[in-house]
Amino acid sequence: MDDSDIEATSDVWNLEECGMKHNKEEKEALQQWYAQVALEAKPDLQKICTLLKSPVFVRVPVDHMCFDRFFNAFEAACFKGNVDLVQLLISHGADIRGKRRNLKFRHWQPLHLACQSKSPTSTVLKIVKLLVEGGASVSDHDGHNALPVMHAVSCNHAEVVEYLLNRGADPNGWFYCKPPLILACAKDDTKIHPSIVSSLLAAGADPNTPNFNQDCIPQACACLSIEKLLLLFAYRSTLDIGVVTLGDITSLMEAVLRKTSSSDAAHKDKYFIILELLFAAGLKFATNNRKWIENEIVTLECGENRALGVELTEKTLILFNSFVFSPKKLLTLCRLRIRSCILPDIDVNLRSLPVPASIRRFLQFGDIAVRATYADGVAVAEL
Repeated sequence: MDDSDIEATSDVWNLEECGMKHNKEEKEALQQWYAQVALEAKPDLQKICTLLKSPVFVRVPVDHMCFDRFFNAFEAACFKGNVDLVQLLISHGADIRGKRRNLKFRHWQPLHLACQSKSPTSTVLKIVKLLVEGGASVSDHDGHNALPVMHAVSCNHAEVVEYLLNRGADPNGWFYCKPPLILACAKDDTKIHPSIVSSLLAAGADPNTPNFNQDCIPQACACLSIEKLLLLFAYRSTLDIGVVTLGDITSLMEAVLRKTSSSDAAHKDKYFIILELLFAAGLKFATNNRKWIENEIVTLECGENRALGVELTEKTLILFNSFVFSPKKLLTLCRLRIRSCILPDIDVNLRSLPVPASIRRFLQFGDIAVRATYADGVAVAEL
């Protein structure tokens, strides 16, 4: 949803549609009201305060003063991020939970609208706090059965997500057939920050919940998000997709390589680090037929989009040779065994183990992840 959904029009919804008549003075007050709350980018709060004292607002709550047939001033203020107007309308009895009337459009409550706002996260957080502390429920669903926290996740409001989770929001609620963790892992880090994944996992989000037969790990891999992948590994010891077919891994490689262009060395590096992390975390194949696996990898190089290319194909074969066709190194086996003994929150449990920082970092795959660099040149360090 964007601002065009709540722009006022000349064809405003008025009280006559509810069977109520208003006189000329009240109509003039309503027109001024519409001009302030719907048309002005920065409404004049003093004028609005004066209007709220007019007879029409004495007779009828401010929630019924709608424009564009769908949204009232309070809902629009929540969505547009107008903190002062939200505070003012709350003080004049605005319906914080949106229960006094049946919304005709999408059934969004004020809290859902605030979480979808494109305003800065700090502004959204102020409004969300006003609503929740005023009685809005973090557990109310909208017309699509979505919780407010799901909208906050999709709009990348990390601090809002953390606040709602701390107030009891369900981290495993579903939205359009997917839980918020799947949604967060399926988007690039620039669209949904890894800190949101961290907050969801810390609040009890299930990293093993499948979505169309894929859990969070393939989603994070396809987005080249090493940080999200490491966070997921922190809550499980091995890949729960378990033994996979070669088709599964080649499909994953193709998804990863859609983001890997020949001119982007950083994406190439991430591609190999992701593969290495998957193998180090215990990924297994349903077949040990080396020739077949090699042929499938070469097929990627010769495919419709020439996904790998000669250079990447050779490096991929070398990587498979090290992790799939050769016996696992003792260090790798020890890492998998230790991690399997300190579930479910591996990172938290690691802090209580009397081991050197270097070993703790190794158990967190830091030896592999440290090679990943982001656009700002900062290496991925210990989580």
